[in-house]
Amino acid sequence: MNSLDYSFSGSAVGAGAQFNRLYDKRDLDIVIPTLGAGAIPITGGLCLTHVPPFRYEVQEPRPQTLLSVERIDTRVEGRALPDRYETEVDCEVESIEVVEKLRLGLVKLHLLSTRYPSQENPVVSTRGNRIEGMWLGKVEATVVLDEEPLAASGSKSQLAGFFRGQTADYRERYAWRFRTTAAAAEPATRRAVTSTRSCGKLS
Repeated sequence: MNSLDYSFSGSAVGAGAQFNRLYDKRDLDIVIPTLGAGAIPITGGLCLTHVPPFRYEVQEPRPQTLLSVERIDTRVEGRALPDRYETEVDCEVESIEVVEKLRLGLVKLHLLSTRYPSQENPVVSTRGNRIEGMWLGKVEATVVLDEEPLAASGSKSQLAGFFRGQTADYRERYAWRFRTTAAAAEPATRRAVTSTRSCGKLS
C-alpha cells in the first residue's frame, strides 16, 4: 500500500521530569531533559533512540540525584504493507531511580496498531507490557498491568463500548481509569490509563 495515502502517528518517550518542590523548598523550576524521545513523520518510517547511563544531580537544597537511569531504548516504526498499515512502538527503560527513593528495575512497553482499509477502527495489540523490580525505599511492590482495555483503544467509540460492556462492579471500581463516572455512557476523550507515564504514545 502507498504510505502517501495514510497519515502515521507514533511517538515514544523513555523518561522525563520536572520538579517544582523539593522538601520544604518551593517554587523551583528544575527541568530534566526528556530522555529517549522519538517520533515518526506522517509518512511513516523508522526512529530509533538510545540513551546510555544518565544521572541528573543537584546541590540544593542538598546534594542528591533526582533521576538516574542505566539505559533507555525506544523504537517507533510506521509501515505500509501490501494489505495494511502498521504503527509499532517499543520502549525499554532499565534501572531508573527517582529522588533516590523510587526504583524500577525494568519498564517494557510494546504497542502495535494495525489499520486495514476495510475496517473502521485500527486493531491494537501488544507483545506484553511490564514493570519489574519496583521499590519505594525498602518496600517492594508488585505491579500488575491490566492490558484488556488496550485491545479496545483503537478509537474513542471502541473504548466506550468496552467500558459499557463491563459489569457494574468493574465500572464502579475502574471508572477513574477511563476519566469518567460509573454511570457515564462514554469515557472522556483521553484513553484508559494502563501503564506508567514513562514510555510511549501510539495513535
